[in-house]
Amino acid sequence: MRLRVRHPEYVLAAAVLVSTPMIPGILDGAVSLERALVQFLLALLACWVAGGVISSLLVRYANESRRKAIIKMIADQAEKRREAQERLQNLETDQGSANGAPATAHGTEGVGGVTAGAPPRSPP
Repeated sequence: MRLRVRHPEYVLAAAVLVSTPMIPGILDGAVSLERALVQFLLALLACWVAGGVISSLLVRYANESRRKAIIKMIADQAEKRREAQERLQNLETDQGSANGAPATAHGTEGVGGVTAGAPPRSPP
């Protein structure tokens, strides 16, 4: 497993922040420079691992969210396409009944303003 970090500057800043309690010991001479360097490198390693884990979690959740958004967008487009096809079929059916074909059962008017199942209208 590779731990990739998107913002190494944050990792470095966290390692410096974790190592700041050593500063008074270094200045007083209670902590040698070699020991301080080793502790800083260990803090840097720990922060790098933590940053890598956090980055991988964020990437995983971002990918999951992106995938769900894409699936929703595809479903919405499929629904819009289905509705458009239904409207087109209804329009073709309505045009066919206006050209002399029998009217459909959903109440569209046929030739001469006659609705399916209704008596013919008298001319005005």
